[in-house]
Amino acid sequence: MMKIYSPKKFKIISLLILIFLLLSALLPAQVIQKLKDLRTGNSFPFDFTISGTKLFFIANDDINVGLWITNGTTAGTIKLTPTTGPANTSFDIAAYNDKVYFSYNDGVNGYEMWVSDGTVAGTVLFKDLYTGSNNAYPRYFTVANNKLFFVADDASGAQHLFVSDGTAAGTVVIKNYATLFNGLTTFAILNNDIYFTGDDGTGVGYGLWKSNGSLAGTVLLRPNISSSSGANYTVLGNTLFFDSNDGINGSELWTTDGTPAGTNMVINLRADGGGIMYSGAPFNFITYNSKVYFTASDDAHGAELFSSDGTAAGTQIVKDIQPGAEGSIPQQSVIYNGNLYFSCYNGAATGLWKSDGTAAGTVLIKQGGGGDPFLRDTRFAPVFNSKLYFIVNDMQFYPLWETDGSVAGTKPATFQNTASPAFSTPVLGDFSFTLYNNELYFGGKCGTISPDIEPCKITTGVLPVTWLGLQAQWENTTTAKISWQVANQINVKDYTVQHSTDAIHFTNACVVNASANTNYFCNIPTDNINTHYYKIKQQDADGNPHYSNTVVLKEAPQKLMVAYPNPATDKLYVQGLTAVANIKITDAAGKEIRNLILKNTTDFIDVSRLGSGTYFARILTKDNTQTITFIKK
Repeated sequence: MMKIYSPKKFKIISLLILIFLLLSALLPAQVIQKLKDLRTGNSFPFDFTISGTKLFFIANDDINVGLWITNGTTAGTIKLTPTTGPANTSFDIAAYNDKVYFSYNDGVNGYEMWVSDGTVAGTVLFKDLYTGSNNAYPRYFTVANNKLFFVADDASGAQHLFVSDGTAAGTVVIKNYATLFNGLTTFAILNNDIYFTGDDGTGVGYGLWKSNGSLAGTVLLRPNISSSSGANYTVLGNTLFFDSNDGINGSELWTTDGTPAGTNMVINLRADGGGIMYSGAPFNFITYNSKVYFTASDDAHGAELFSSDGTAAGTQIVKDIQPGAEGSIPQQSVIYNGNLYFSCYNGAATGLWKSDGTAAGTVLIKQGGGGDPFLRDTRFAPVFNSKLYFIVNDMQFYPLWETDGSVAGTKPATFQNTASPAFSTPVLGDFSFTLYNNELYFGGKCGTISPDIEPCKITTGVLPVTWLGLQAQWENTTTAKISWQVANQINVKDYTVQHSTDAIHFTNACVVNASANTNYFCNIPTDNINTHYYKIKQQDADGNPHYSNTVVLKEAPQKLMVAYPNPATDKLYVQGLTAVANIKITDAAGKEIRNLILKNTTDFIDVSRLGSGTYFARILTKDNTQTITFIKK
């Protein structure tokens, strides 16, 4: 039965629709911007790190890999380290006491510990841990107990646990280790102590250690276990959950409260293989809803999503997503909008899943397609603009996706200022998204915005300019006329016409300062042999660049057509027309207004009914195609 609404209800519904449309119009636009071209080709920026009010990152220019700083503008994106080092000169970085500490090779001292306060003068060698050209390779920088912990080598390759108070004199060795392994990137932390596995060479063997930064406070909690707890751990209350191998049960779930008695295996999930080749192998730890969630195998299932409260009875599989020996292998868990999100296998493809901690509430959001774009190296970004961003591997590129938790809202990220997709790439295993000043920073590329992997940011707000049209046409057989129309100019400095003959390498051809005008053009000397490509680089007053689309100008015809009178009032003639032509008239926004046929130069185009403004007449004959700009009075 058809519903019939009363006039009063109809008015209410109409008002609600109007409010919705108004609110939708007020939603912040999403814009992607390139900070700066750091080199010819990809600069591969990574390790975006906030220290105080400053944002640092590591990237490659045409000289070497070094430390950079940015305030979010092109002019404010500056290299801090010297250019004397070899090509691969920087890795590992940490913020401590409003400075950043990092490993750098200046070509003289080898890989040593450097510090930066965000200025070129304040970016210096902090301490030559092993004098001469020997490499100390300081790494695993971790802040805990108001101290900076890290590992460094001596000339023989032995590893040493260091602590620093931010001064060279206060940077000392805590303890020497024959071998030390703390995980992939940082130490595990529980109650301001760091946790790691190592062998101090005293005959006790490999075991789990903790340290508060002093020699007396660096103690062995459990001998004869090895763990990757540095990167593969989580904390629930006063308990550290991690994986460890005691040589009997294989890699299984362990916990510690920081005491020897409180360091124990929670459960032997997979006891079928003697513990060496076959084990639970827990990883991908995250704390969610007062439990610890992780990926592991048991005797009945392949690698699936498990949860634990720290007891054997309270350690259970959440859902058997992919039955079989391999399992679904959940990866890269993150919490968003009260749910746990992760990527995993599901049959022949992989997908994005979410869970509320129950089997029924663990559901597929988006299945991977033919390119299987949700693989194990999916990386999630911080929540930005009320959406969760993530990078996926589609077997060829690393496209940037976004999700609001719905099927329809899980898609490649879109932006107001470009129709091109955004991509990133792993550098040293790190996609490195960072929220800074309410903007999302990462290394990526996005069509004409950034064709190479460069430092980029996603921001919200209104673009400084709205592009209405860009045209390239022959003014004469040796001159190209590039004209463009814009609207809503805000804080615009100038426009630079960029030219290319291969659509890849562009050079600046002319610069036009911004004015109150909204119609711009530039005449550029051009050979009439090659195909030419043009685009506009618009620069804000604060230095940020934005780019138009690219237009093509083919080989110049031997004889050009000219429209007259121009400006026109009611009739527009085409001089030089030698054959029947199809004429398409479009306005400045690209909308087609008229489509007609002219047989010779005595015919004219009736423009009397057109409104005042700029228009384009695209003339197509069997021998020639040309676009003429004309103005209607």
